[in-house]
This record gives sequence, C-alpha cells and structure tokens, in this order.
Amino acid sequence: MDITIATIGTFVLSVQKLVAILVLPFGAAILRRLHLSSDLTVFLGLMTLTFCVGPLLGGYESESLTNSLVSLFLNFSAATIVYSALLETNEPVRVIGRVWVCAAVATSILAVGQSAGVVPLFAVTSDNLQYQEVVAGVQRASGLKEDANFAAMMLVIGLIFARSTPNASRRFLSTCAILAGITATLSRMGIIVAILVMVATAGAPKASSRSLSQRTLSRLFTAAAVAAAGLVAFALSSGNLRHYLDERTRDLRVAFHQIVSGQTADGPVSSGAERAALFRGTATIIRDKFATGVGPGNVPQALYEEVGLYKPAHNTYLETVAIGGIFGALAILGFFAIVMLRLRRGSWPSTLPKTGISEVRLLCVCVGLMAAVLTLTYNAFLWIPLILATAMASASASEAGAGAKRAELRRASGRSGVDRTDGRVARKEATRDHRPPADRQMQINKD
Repeated sequence: MDITIATIGTFVLSVQKLVAILVLPFGAAILRRLHLSSDLTVFLGLMTLTFCVGPLLGGYESESLTNSLVSLFLNFSAATIVYSALLETNEPVRVIGRVWVCAAVATSILAVGQSAGVVPLFAVTSDNLQYQEVVAGVQRASGLKEDANFAAMMLVIGLIFARSTPNASRRFLSTCAILAGITATLSRMGIIVAILVMVATAGAPKASSRSLSQRTLSRLFTAAAVAAAGLVAFALSSGNLRHYLDERTRDLRVAFHQIVSGQTADGPVSSGAERAALFRGTATIIRDKFATGVGPGNVPQALYEEVGLYKPAHNTYLETVAIGGIFGALAILGFFAIVMLRLRRGSWPSTLPKTGISEVRLLCVCVGLMAAVLTLTYNAFLWIPLILATAMASASASEAGAGAKRAELRRASGRSGVDRTDGRVARKEATRDHRPPADRQMQINKD
C-alpha cells in the first residue's frame, strides 16, 4: 500500500519511497565496499527499455512513467546494497534466511490476530475494507500488506527458510507459526505454494544425506499428511465457512477451464472468472501491441477497453510484455536466463551447504509460480531471486579465484625451492643433512 505524501508534477511521493530514499544512503554508508553486479545492471537496463519504449516510440501517454522509473531505480539501489551486504558474509543464504524467518513469524502472529478480529487491518485503506471477505466471523488477514495475496507470498518465502533451520524445535515452531499465518490470509495461491514447499522440503535439513528412495518416501508421507489435515479441517468446518472453501475450490476449476477453452463466464463474475478474463485480455493486448507495448501504468486502461475490467493483468510475465512489447519479452527472458545460469550446477561456493542451494532453487521456483498470478513488475520482490543467484555466483567466483591464487603460489614456491606456504618446514628441510650415514660418521671422526 502506497501512502501518498505529495505530488510533484507526475511524480507521486509516498511514505515507502521517502523511507527508501532516506534509508538506502545509510545502508550504503555502513558497508565496507559497494559491489556493482553486472547481472543486476543488465536487468535494470532491460526494464528501463521496457518502461520507456511505449511512451517514446509508440506515442502512448504515460503519466506514471516517472513514478515507474523512480521505483525501478530504487529497487535496483536496494538490490545492489543487499547484494553487497551478502558478499560480506560467508553464509549469504543463512543471513537473509534468519532475518526473513523472524519477520515471517512476527507477521504470522499479526495475521492470525487480524483473522480473529483482534488486530485491525491497518494496512488496508478504508475504501477497500468493504471488499475484505468475512466468513463465519473470520476475515482475510493481510499482515503488513494491503493485498492478502502479497502477504501470503512473503510468508511462503519465510516458510522456505524456516524448513531448513538446523534446530528441530525452532524449525517446528516457526513452521507452524508461518503456516498459520498463510492460512489466515485465505490466499489460494499462498496455500497451494505452501503445500508444495512442505512436500519439497520433507526431511529437511538432512534430506541431502538420504538416499533417493528415502527422500521420495518422506515426500509421499508429507503429501499424505497434508492431504489428511486438509480433509479433516474441511470436515470440521461447517455452515458459511465450508461453503466459502467449497466455492473457492470450485472457482479454481472454473478459471482453468475458461482459460483453456476461451469461454466467458455466465452470470456473476467470480475471482477465478475475472482472472481468466484478464489473462485473455492481456494476451490480446500483447498480440495487437507487441512492437512497443502500451507503456507503464496503461495496462489497466487497456484491459478496461478490452474486457471491461480496470485492473492489472495479475500476471507479471504478461503484464511486463504488455507494457514493453518486444523489450518486455526480452526483460522476462533475461530474468530467467540470469537466474538459471547462476544457479546451474557448479555455480555456487563449496562452503555453501547443500540445503542452502536447495533453498535458493526452491525460492526461485516459488517466485516464478507466484509471479504468474500476481503483478510484480513494479515490485522489489521480483529482484530477490536475482540477488541471491548472483550473490552465490559471485561468491563462487571469488572462491575459485582464491583457490587459483593459492595454486599459483604453490607452483611458484616449487620452482624457487622455497615453500611460501610454510616457511618453517622449508627451512628445516633446507638444513637437513642428506648425505649417506657413512659419510656423516667420517665427518664426525674427522672433527
């Protein structure tokens, strides 16, 4: 939620932007060195072209161009500072994981309180409070976000890190707390991805030491346990709550059918039918405006003209391509190329535990799934997979460079006859008498 402070021309100054402008210089100042990533810079360039090509080449007016560019450069600055901070530690995944788990647990407690009506939905504007669904005395929690789906997305990432916590009791408590928070948001996307995370991380953090059959059995058992828990929860629910859960589940099937078949909804438009209409409308916009796109901030108006819904595409990939056309497609391809190349086998430090590698890979998969149902084009969250993947690759390159330097020193010491790695052993070897015992005895008798 952006809380507007002032408007300067077409630039909207919000509380979030003001905090970023004030905090980012402080973060850069306390770092010993600021590292500039070529991968992050390339993605910045692609996104800048994506935002600018429509207004500059396509002739589309875009009052939000300035806001979009400011948000983009703030996201890049924040990503650079986080990237630099991660390179200052030997365990970048562990550092960001601990911070994220603590924030996720605190947010989950807040979300459970909001769901029970004890804590107000202070992040939701008064205009949108009326749209918060209340079922059987339970309301959709949003934590520190205005949108419950965004809150669930942040908690899912916390769940990924929580599942690899070495301490068993801490892992169990944090997992339960975060799952409760995700459930309190009543986000279908969040609950589905959380289930996938639970199955994928079954047996963590010792999964890497187990055989394939053991890991498979553990995941099957976890999937069965999650399914049983869901059935029990549904059986214990009653009245309006059961009807609500049944409607939300049926809505998913309807949305999928409409996207595949191309049919439109009859009667009242549900959430799933709305997403299906937005999907088809955005695809049509891309087909008609693929050369230059429609520019940032213009997708809702284009969708209103196409399908009668003034909303974003609710799909990061389609929205980005609709904004920038060919350059938007290049930005999405560049995003996937950077992440996949940096996470390929062998592109991580040998000191990084295998669970850390699995965390980052699973995080990237989950972000990819959630980006398909949320609009993250202007959001800093889209940069998180890039930050972690490039930080791991940079740490691996630094480690390889240090190893090559040590090998070169050993080769140089071998050529010069001096062992620079251990001077005491070299000096002892140099003063040792290598003559045969008979010659040494003759020298003693002569003396």
